[in-house]
Amino acid sequence: MPTIDLINVTKRWGDFYAVDNLNLHIDDYSFITLLGPSGCGKTTTLRMIAGLETPTSGKILINGIPVFDSELGINIPASKRHVGFLFQNYALWPHMTVQKNIEFGLQNLKDYFPVIDSDYTKIKNDILVLSNPNKVIELVKNNIDKKGKVDKRRALIAIIDYFKVSNYTAKEIFELHLEEKQESEIESLAKSKIAEKEKALEEITHKYEEKGIDLNKDGYILDEPELAEDYIALKLTYETIKDYKTLLSYLDIASKEGEKPLKVIMRKTNVSQKTAKILLDFALSIKDLSDNEKIEAVNNELADYSAALERVKSNYLNNNFHLNEKGEMIPSIDFDNKNWDGKKVHQIKYRKLSAEEIDLKVRHVSRVVKIGEFMERYPSELSGGQQQRVAIARTLAPGPKVLFMDEPLSNLDAKLRLEMRGELKRLHLETGSTFVYVTHDQLEAMTLATKICLINNGVLQQYDAPLDVYKKPNNIFVADFVGSPAINFIEALVNQSEDKKINLTMLDGLKFEYVPTIDLDLAKLKVERDEEFKEKEEQENALKANKKFVEKGNKDVSFKFAISKVTETVTSDEERNIADNEYVIGIRPEFIYLSDNGDIQGEIYNALPSGMETTVKIRLNEFLLTGVVFGGVDYKVGSNCKLNFVGKEILLFDRKSGKLLSQGSLKYLGK
Repeated sequence: MPTIDLINVTKRWGDFYAVDNLNLHIDDYSFITLLGPSGCGKTTTLRMIAGLETPTSGKILINGIPVFDSELGINIPASKRHVGFLFQNYALWPHMTVQKNIEFGLQNLKDYFPVIDSDYTKIKNDILVLSNPNKVIELVKNNIDKKGKVDKRRALIAIIDYFKVSNYTAKEIFELHLEEKQESEIESLAKSKIAEKEKALEEITHKYEEKGIDLNKDGYILDEPELAEDYIALKLTYETIKDYKTLLSYLDIASKEGEKPLKVIMRKTNVSQKTAKILLDFALSIKDLSDNEKIEAVNNELADYSAALERVKSNYLNNNFHLNEKGEMIPSIDFDNKNWDGKKVHQIKYRKLSAEEIDLKVRHVSRVVKIGEFMERYPSELSGGQQQRVAIARTLAPGPKVLFMDEPLSNLDAKLRLEMRGELKRLHLETGSTFVYVTHDQLEAMTLATKICLINNGVLQQYDAPLDVYKKPNNIFVADFVGSPAINFIEALVNQSEDKKINLTMLDGLKFEYVPTIDLDLAKLKVERDEEFKEKEEQENALKANKKFVEKGNKDVSFKFAISKVTETVTSDEERNIADNEYVIGIRPEFIYLSDNGDIQGEIYNALPSGMETTVKIRLNEFLLTGVVFGGVDYKVGSNCKLNFVGKEILLFDRKSGKLLSQGSLKYLGK
């Protein structure tokens, strides 16, 4: 599976920036969730990678090859990026069975595929099954219905799944009714059929040998690697122009020897007449220029040819070919025997899939998503979760490099969503594919992802492993968005003494000492923050000076947070000056510890027991804090309680920038 890189990707409509200068690297085999509030740009990002949306500027690389580059003019269409897309709507054909729904896209698919003799493949699979007649009988007898008759549908599925063969092979073997025959008859019949099949294999192989065609053990046709002539011509032109002094010397040779310059270039460079004409025109255009002008003209020409080479390589890769140094087209399709020995390669043709190939693919994905028994049903006969599995199978069937999912579980009920999350995680491991998943549900993102990409207003806020995003959020927005129940924000006045101790006053006069896990010099950090603000302002002013620059209409705003009080909820976006000693403390609910030995006196404002845990609102003076108590515990509303802030993961944020400064612990000093 490929890596994906987004480099300075921007998408805007007028002055509205849906995605603003996004840089992202997605490793192969990873499960990435694009997370953020509605309208933040996550779906636009997904659609740009898939090729369903064209970026305004930037680069997108899949496996190191550009599929979009605004500077080089590369924009590979979605159909050539070999990606799969799963939407909120399952979009299943109601008049088609599950099997027909999955087959539909494959039957209409036409692309570059390795050439395989499907008859050869089927016969080999027939022999495989016939070589194990006792296992076939066991599988059939395990599918006897209540009336004592063989359930043909289930028996066929059992044969297909055990031997990993097509429905055509399973039906042929089933029709022999081995389970009804005597042991000696079974052995004789199996041997007879195998001999018949082996003779058919020999005939197929002999047919290809007569034509001088190699057929490997899996039925793939092998051939000499073809040359990418357009790539070779471009590369020769590039290398010749790079050595422009030698190219110019050919004009002198032609003049001295009385030969046509075109023929000299063809003879010396071993290029075609068409390429030689291009080189001659370029040589004549720079012949009378000064040295500096020649160098400038050569560099400009080389830049154009470099871009052209990238476009050609990108085009071949998206038609499933790698180009080696000789310009040989090496198939890059991911099928069993894909290693190139330096000689023969799999023959590739632009074609449709055969019925045998389609059925094998359909049966494979049906096993992966566990819907083999539903193949003859219609979508209306399936539950929501089963329909979702069918939609996933249909997406997986063509073998996409990357699987994109845009909130695919949003139509399911809570219990089914939980079940399908587990299935998606299992599916990710079984397929070995790269998954990119859009959601606004932070619990979904936390439980599924290997990495979370959190976006707000088109700007990347954090790209990290789920627990790092939760424990070490980059800023106040990330801390507020991730976590349920939400984090508690508390405004604090901070004073750092000469011995570097950090003293806090918060919650209407309560005194604390904040002990960071790293050395903090708040005065130094303030200077660095102000310098960053100044540098950012200068960069913005420089961009505005460019006539092509479009100023962002949907302005980025300071990170907002809410502070709960008994009588009101105070938001941080109120118009006022922020003092230099104002900071924000972030306390996750699990770090509020209720006990009879607690140092801080509070009151139970409300309690919501759910069995596994109880969410508690605690009143401290006029402030309300949310805590979580694990276990089946309940509290009487209005009763007194005692608490402490525990752990070393209490967060200190800069009030002006919203950035995280440190994790640490709080020591209560009194009032």
